[in-house]
Amino acid sequence: MKTRRIFLLLAILLNLSFTACGTTQEPENTDITDSHPPSSAENGQQETNVVEIADFEITSGIRNSYEYEFSEFNLGNRSYTTLTGRKMPYKLRGIMAVPVGEGPFPIVLITHGSHENLDETKRFDTGYDYLVKALAQNGYAAISMDMLMPYIWTYGDDDDMEKSIAVADEHIKSLLKASGGEVLYPIDLTNRTDMDKIALIGHSRGGETIFQIAEKQRENGINIETLLSIAPSWDISREFPDVSATIIVPQYDGDVTRLDGIALYDYLVNNNNGDYSVTFLMGANHNFFNRNIERDDSTFHEVENGHSALSRQEQEEFLVNYAVDFLDVSFGIEDRFYQLSQPQPNKMYGLDISRSVHFNSAISLTDMTAAGNFSSDTAVVKHVVDSWFFKEDHILIDTVTIGLIDENLNQINLNRDLISIEWDNMDSIVNIIPLKSDFNGKNALSIHLVLDSASALNRTDEALQFTIILRDTEGNAASVVTAAGQNILSCYPGRLVKTQLTDSILEYWQPATPLGTLNIPLSLFEGVNLTAIKSIELLFDQNDSGSIFIGGIEVQ
Repeated sequence: MKTRRIFLLLAILLNLSFTACGTTQEPENTDITDSHPPSSAENGQQETNVVEIADFEITSGIRNSYEYEFSEFNLGNRSYTTLTGRKMPYKLRGIMAVPVGEGPFPIVLITHGSHENLDETKRFDTGYDYLVKALAQNGYAAISMDMLMPYIWTYGDDDDMEKSIAVADEHIKSLLKASGGEVLYPIDLTNRTDMDKIALIGHSRGGETIFQIAEKQRENGINIETLLSIAPSWDISREFPDVSATIIVPQYDGDVTRLDGIALYDYLVNNNNGDYSVTFLMGANHNFFNRNIERDDSTFHEVENGHSALSRQEQEEFLVNYAVDFLDVSFGIEDRFYQLSQPQPNKMYGLDISRSVHFNSAISLTDMTAAGNFSSDTAVVKHVVDSWFFKEDHILIDTVTIGLIDENLNQINLNRDLISIEWDNMDSIVNIIPLKSDFNGKNALSIHLVLDSASALNRTDEALQFTIILRDTEGNAASVVTAAGQNILSCYPGRLVKTQLTDSILEYWQPATPLGTLNIPLSLFEGVNLTAIKSIELLFDQNDSGSIFIGGIEVQ
């Protein structure tokens, strides 16, 4: 969480007022340009082909079409000596479930996190028994690995990543032998596991570790196809392999309270080659994905009028559905997960979410380092920066940014460039000149954005709606109205926090408010030439006022 913000003196000088779902702040508007392409109101054209998007939900695709064998396993005692000479004993054990039927089946390896650092008798691998069974019912050979010992402080407390990679490597070596016919497990794996199709699922610290496990296995010639990271921690000094991944971030995470998975997603999108998504699961906590962790950590969050906390059963059922759908699309079985030809989902499996999606083949349409692509005579448009470091931060809300001090004591800030748009008159319009005009072959126009929950221009009881207009070089236009009641266009319940420093007062909105992807299927824009788009127009014709931050616009 960032603690920051604007000096009290500046607030007074700007004569700002602070209200619920609303704090308005006006940094200097240095990026507004006077010239802009003509809007429909200016050139007298009538918009045609207006389509209003309906609410969209991704529903369960669970098949449960396989019987399965389930068993615990223990392949005996092992030891690992770290690079610094520490010796760690461990048991190569876990639980597994394998479909009954004609194989081979894709393999899913699950690793838990650092939930215990002293008691060597604890088990957390068995806390995913519901998940391994469900995956097997849907055609996956699932193994949950006991990864406790790398986190026990007796054997070192700063090298768990190295030790976890080594333990996972032993599991994969054993699976290779068993798949080839060697009898190692209580369940015969001969020709039943496909070692060319492997996915990793990790929770908490394990949600970060799976990236490093994947990198190590690729060095060994084992291809890890895809990753599912649940409520991960993240050390930003690490580099990550080019492997596609999805991330689940629970809204009420009382363990990884910084919501590291949001920043990890941004890092992957900006630095790696792969298809990435992050799902902000509203009402969820950190612990209820694992049955062996009893504490309800959502109680650390005290947000009035927020989403109701989810039950353990709701989180487990969500993860089962999410994992099956994600694995199915990753292994080319069926795409119920992304569905870019549909609007962004407001719910998945009956639960409220906000989701960001970025395909490696996406084409960026805007330069986010300045507002040069954006212009308006009726709305305030400016470039701003969100930063965890208050001296570089321009906004009150926290879209989840992160930073560190490197080994040379240099400060590294992973800031986020945003375009702020504010309007207080119905029918305000913002014009955007895309960097690329040819949208042919793409499925959707994706606008990555977040509503400014700290602005008085937004209402707590009403989600924003607006119209998106595509205009081609011949003047043809098509309009699409966003769906009503969307989570990504609603205020996040919270409050303005003030912190007294020596000579100033920092102000910031709490809790964090991550961006989501507003996904508009291009098939809805009928009557325009998608190979020659001249402008994208945002017409704010559904609300009297509003304030949003745009983090990028793409076609994908």
